[in-house]
Amino acid sequence: MEKMWKLHGNSSAGILQSKSIYLLLTLGIICVFLMLPQNTYLQLDTALLRPGKHDASSAPDTRLHPIEVRIKEAKAVFAEMMEKQSRSLTEARSEYKRRYKRPPPPGFDHWHDAAREANATIIDNFDTIMNAFDPYFGYTAKECRALTKMAVDTKDLIIKYSIRNGSVSVSQFDGYQRYTDEIDRWMQPLLRKGFLPDMDFAYSAEDEPRVVVPYDLLEWQKKHCPKKEDVKLQKDMVIGRPTNFLEVNKQNIRDIATSSCPLDSSARALDPITDRNDEPLQFISSMQSICNTPPAAIQHGYFSSPVRNRYTPLLLPIFSKAKPRNYQDLHMPSPFYTELYRQNRYNATLDPPWSEKANRLYWTGRPTGGYNHHGNWPQLHRHRFVQNINDPNREITLLHQNNVTDTWDSYTTTMSTLSDQISVAFTIKWRGSCDPSDCDWTEANLPFFDSTLPESEAYKSRFLMDLDGYGFTERFYRFLGSKSTVFKMSMFEEWHDDRLVPWVHYVPVSVGMEELPEMIRFFSTERGQ
Repeated sequence: MEKMWKLHGNSSAGILQSKSIYLLLTLGIICVFLMLPQNTYLQLDTALLRPGKHDASSAPDTRLHPIEVRIKEAKAVFAEMMEKQSRSLTEARSEYKRRYKRPPPPGFDHWHDAAREANATIIDNFDTIMNAFDPYFGYTAKECRALTKMAVDTKDLIIKYSIRNGSVSVSQFDGYQRYTDEIDRWMQPLLRKGFLPDMDFAYSAEDEPRVVVPYDLLEWQKKHCPKKEDVKLQKDMVIGRPTNFLEVNKQNIRDIATSSCPLDSSARALDPITDRNDEPLQFISSMQSICNTPPAAIQHGYFSSPVRNRYTPLLLPIFSKAKPRNYQDLHMPSPFYTELYRQNRYNATLDPPWSEKANRLYWTGRPTGGYNHHGNWPQLHRHRFVQNINDPNREITLLHQNNVTDTWDSYTTTMSTLSDQISVAFTIKWRGSCDPSDCDWTEANLPFFDSTLPESEAYKSRFLMDLDGYGFTERFYRFLGSKSTVFKMSMFEEWHDDRLVPWVHYVPVSVGMEELPEMIRFFSTERGQ
């Protein structure tokens, strides 16, 4: 675990019968294609594919810790994925068609050339983006254009990008020009090469997702495919009545958030308060979805008490930075990632070698993630994390290896046993997402570090926690680029999820975080490292 595996990001999407949807999919190629030369945070260290001295395969006589099992499984999956990557444009075209039952979109050869030039290691895996686009296959060109216009016309922090004759124009909102300028930088090289066709697309300036469609409508849309005569380019559809986003804030949005979940999913069938798994210490294998993790409704601030939740149940083609897996927003990388890279926010000279780092878990940040009122802090993931991990009297479950059977048995202790391996606190007394009395309680009862601590303070620790805020966090790539190991708790899917593999590139943590103390204990040992 001394170094995380660094993977150079890239992705793409497929082609639809509809020209307008094809243009959006072309944009899916564009966004990630332009991330290739910029995100050198994410370089793959292929030496880590070889067994290390603490690799599970080098200790055949010892019963594996559950974490070792996860790592061994993930490394095998990742090694197989790497081995199967296409080695030529011909192979890549064939694999795309095999996977997605359609030919790759026009311009795929340009994407492939750019990926090779940037030494991208993943060529074939586009499942995350393709799954997001899946329900949009049912739209004709005129429907897609009309629905894009409908989203933009709300003027509800939906930015419109218009490409015409090799130039791009952008609708602006006060305070969001940094987003638009950064995305414009992505596009300029492709505009100069003539790779971008005339098109309009809608991008949400908010951190939170915007589109969640009821399951029955979603399934109908996925099964509907435009007839050949519907696909012919016709005059644009005119929608007489514009839509508005629905706003439900500062209250539990479980019913909204799970409306797109399958009817037989646990989130639709059970009360999240009673749907508890009593089995000890579940180490998750991948990112969680609220559809199969009902307790997230009362464990994550976005679901339990969002500060901003402006959404639509209509299938509008809106690009967003991140979304719960069951939402219908389309994927676009966050402008923050490349902006922070250009600003040199990660300075390798301030990142000491592993041997000089403290053997502890580090996190600092604002008390955000949800609206804090009426004493609901236990349902806000950041508050709960900071409180629980700093409470020396809190009972926790750890594992130890039985000397007789070699099995890993659980035992109960308190957080005080791990106090020396924790450096976690809020840093800024942020009052933008809490009632005054709840702000007072947070500031009086939860730990705060000096707000002037530099970002490089994190690199003094071997383990860095990345925890959702209102949505994704921009520090993730910076942490991956460091010499530390990243622990990540997130309920949000991003464009790179086919490329960054849990237990290979980072350590996934469940939304309940019950297993986190044992993770800290295990990875702090010689065997864990």
